[in-house]
Amino acid sequence: MANSTLHFLGLNIDLFYIDTVYKKDYDRYKGIPVFYNQGGLLYFEFPYGEAHSRLLERMLTINYELYKRGYPLDDGKVMFYDANGDILKKWQFKDAAIVYYKVTFDSNGGGMMVKMVISPAIQDYGCKIHRWWHVTPIEEETYQSPIVEQKQEEKTNLKFIARFERLGTYNGEFGFDWMRDNYLDKEGGAKGICNNQEKLKKEYFPTSIHEKEYFVPSLSMFPNQEGVILKLSIKEKEGTAKNDDIIKLPAKNSIRFEPKQVKVSEADGKQIKVICDSPLSSDVMINLLDKNDKKVGAINVVKNDEIINLSINLVLASESRHIDKLKGLFNDRINNLEDFLQNRSFNQAFIKPYLTNNLDNAPIISLDDFGEDDYNGTNLSKKGKSRIIEKFEKEIIFKSGISIFLIAKNHERNQAGDSKLIPLDWSYVFMYVNAGKISDFTHEIGHALGLTHTFIEDGHYDKTEEKINKVKTYKRQLKEQEEYLIKNLSEKGRKIVNNNIRILTKNIQTLEDTYSIGDKNPYKFTQSGTDNFMDYYNDAKSFYRWQWDVMFKEAKKYYSN
Repeated sequence: MANSTLHFLGLNIDLFYIDTVYKKDYDRYKGIPVFYNQGGLLYFEFPYGEAHSRLLERMLTINYELYKRGYPLDDGKVMFYDANGDILKKWQFKDAAIVYYKVTFDSNGGGMMVKMVISPAIQDYGCKIHRWWHVTPIEEETYQSPIVEQKQEEKTNLKFIARFERLGTYNGEFGFDWMRDNYLDKEGGAKGICNNQEKLKKEYFPTSIHEKEYFVPSLSMFPNQEGVILKLSIKEKEGTAKNDDIIKLPAKNSIRFEPKQVKVSEADGKQIKVICDSPLSSDVMINLLDKNDKKVGAINVVKNDEIINLSINLVLASESRHIDKLKGLFNDRINNLEDFLQNRSFNQAFIKPYLTNNLDNAPIISLDDFGEDDYNGTNLSKKGKSRIIEKFEKEIIFKSGISIFLIAKNHERNQAGDSKLIPLDWSYVFMYVNAGKISDFTHEIGHALGLTHTFIEDGHYDKTEEKINKVKTYKRQLKEQEEYLIKNLSEKGRKIVNNNIRILTKNIQTLEDTYSIGDKNPYKFTQSGTDNFMDYYNDAKSFYRWQWDVMFKEAKKYYSN
């Protein structure tokens, strides 16, 4: 057994070397050292292991909600053993930040070594050495009886919680949605960024593990998909991991994991490959188990036995003299668009978009006859967009899918693009020359597939009392108009009544569709606080679990081939 072991961030690390680093200042007036130590760092050296990347990741990771309250801080301890493996001494520390981490390689046979320095704010090393005003909470330690210490260690069984997380390199290759740390209010701490937190909890299959609230993440992947890799995150609640403490990752239905089990001491940050051998006709909930087959975590794998093909039709809208320039502006994004839509965005919802054409053979809507009313300055106006659609529907017909208009103008409010949610079968997307990112296409197609923005806007889709009363009024008027038709009206009268019925029916449908949009998008988050494609000003790479379901159903009902 090692002479000393570091227990930190869920890892148990055998130490090659340990030292304390204290600073003693001097009295600038007397020119002599002051009588007390300042600060206090812990310096470690140990052989490099795969799981140790967790340390560097922790040092470099910035959670901006936590960052407002300080640098990432963690607790830990160092255990010292004699030659028989009995505990001699225990150093404990709290609120520690990793301030230095370096991996070195000795070509003379020493192998790879890690040199690391941590800075703990609270130190309890069993002696009173820090300040005249500081008294440690325990008496000075003496040599402890090995028998007593061993019995004490063996009394407590290990209790821990395991979670799956995305890798830092995740880029939308599969769907993974979980309850983020900043979604909910912290007790006595920061406010969560979600506006409907109690309802949100139900989306993540709430349960309890070791008397602590636990939310289950969801994974969406294709059958036989390669490269679905997650990592484990371990939180020890009680006890210390021993050599026989393991996490079991059992196979269920068509889902299996590689490796099938992991030692708890090596699990934190461990990469796990998820494999789906055949289509799933329903969701599969899989529990992660400890050595005694008790639940320590879980993951929900979403049904994947149906994939929706979605045709994407490109249409150019430009003056004749700007066609080549328009193609050049969009060329790079269009060349990569199909791959991005299929493998880094809508794949999460089991939708497979494909381009029916390219820039060279895309139909062209001419803007040569557009006048001042069609523009707002040099930007395309709302009326101009309506004219483009009128021309498209008159001149060009695509049988299915969503048509994307590539516009040789900027948006009147400098947006990258726009689309509509009402009517529900709206199949047009406008993309402007100021669209800077390929994910802008995903955002606007998401609108066409029934998704609102993830942040609070004007409440247009809320089901208010005013809207409910308006629907009731329309339905009453509709009934009256239908009763008129039973009477012996003139041909002109019947024409007027039929027109009234058509208008009322459309108004009722529009309001009820508006309700449905609000019901399908029940949660709002702080703007720019997520990595969701329907957010603004972010590094977009994911959809939520409920968004997968909304888009899948909309694509199947209105746009599938």
